[in-house]
Parts: sequence; structure tokens; C-alpha cells
Amino acid sequence: MENKANKEREQLWQGRVAQLQASGLSQRAYAMEHGFSEHQVSCRVRRIAKPQASNHSFLRC
Repeated sequence: MENKANKEREQLWQGRVAQLQASGLSQRAYAMEHGFSEHQVSCRVRRIAKPQASNHSFLRC
């Protein structure tokens, strides 16, 4: 079950992924510009692209 903090974090990342897509930057460039690891950004992009799969532990980043 998702708690409030997880929902807020997911909403925050949905906004960040939207910013990434609107920016035209690569995931690497966006990550560097915003202080995230490239891995963290790529995982979030994948999770948001396929939200129904994010509940499977083997897909968690």
C-alpha cells in the first residue's frame, strides 16, 4: 500500500519527468543539471512510463 510520502514523491517525479521531456535535454544532461544521478532519472522515467509495472519488486530502482 502506498503511503502519503510515496504518493507525493511520485507526483514530484512526474513533474520532473515532464520538465525533462519539455526541456529537450538528455537524461544525463538533466540529471547533471539538477543534481541527480543518471540512474535515478532513468529509473523514474521508466517507472512513470509504465506505472502499472511499478508495483513489481523486480522493476524497482
